[in-house]
Amino acid sequence: MFGAYFRDETLWRGKMVALASELRATLYELGFWMAALYVGFAASNWYEGAPLFVGLAICVRTLFGYLEEVQGRRRIDKDIERYFDEIYPPRH
Repeated sequence: MFGAYFRDETLWRGKMVALASELRATLYELGFWMAALYVGFAASNWYEGAPLFVGLAICVRTLFGYLEEVQGRRRIDKDIERYFDEIYPPRH
């Protein structure tokens, strides 16, 4: 199956879409963490417990974002496997 990735342009594109999706998710998560930590730090001047609430919000948001990305990755992998099985049927 792995050798077909280099022979079939559609499989190659599917894998590149999957990798780009993972990269975007990582960059989005990093930016979100950095912004939220800055907001929590700035808000600690007004309210002592602000970093705790911001940290909790970050955790919840990151969890939902991660689960969404995992579902997207599974869909892409299933599409690639379905295409591969249609184009390269197993020989018995």
